[in-house]
Amino acid sequence: MKALTLIQPWASLMAWGVKTIETRSWEPPANALGWIAIYAGKNTASLGDVHHLLREARAAAPTHPAFANVPDPLDATTLPLGAVIAIGHLIGAKRSEHLVDAPDLGANRPLGNFEPRRFGWIFDTIIPCPTPLPCRGFQKLWSAPPRIERELIALLPASQA
Repeated sequence: MKALTLIQPWASLMAWGVKTIETRSWEPPANALGWIAIYAGKNTASLGDVHHLLREARAAAPTHPAFANVPDPLDATTLPLGAVIAIGHLIGAKRSEHLVDAPDLGANRPLGNFEPRRFGWIFDTIIPCPTPLPCRGFQKLWSAPPRIERELIALLPASQA
């Protein structure tokens, strides 16, 4: 199973279901479609900026039920680092130029970089791990360790495992 590293709090925002589009400068390879481990890297973004972006995200999608999962205030010291925290089902990617004006972008708009020539990786299902699964991470796409993969597969509904 492939894994994708995100810095915090973007990784947790995905695990909580608030962020369902991850923007990257590169398109995912075709063999990456399907279930991907979401890894919280060891770095954290500036929370001052994040609080501002979260306010914008809440304003863009005020009825989004996933915001109930986001602690308020968001405290970086409580976010897991260096661990797989969710598994997401990647269904495809679109050029940011084709996403930026989409009416259903909702909370994703302020939480991603939709500048031209970027790609929005679109996840239709995200399942958080009951507890973080510590392991060594890498940049770009990488292969999750077998023990992590086994634990993530156990989280999937039987029809999707």
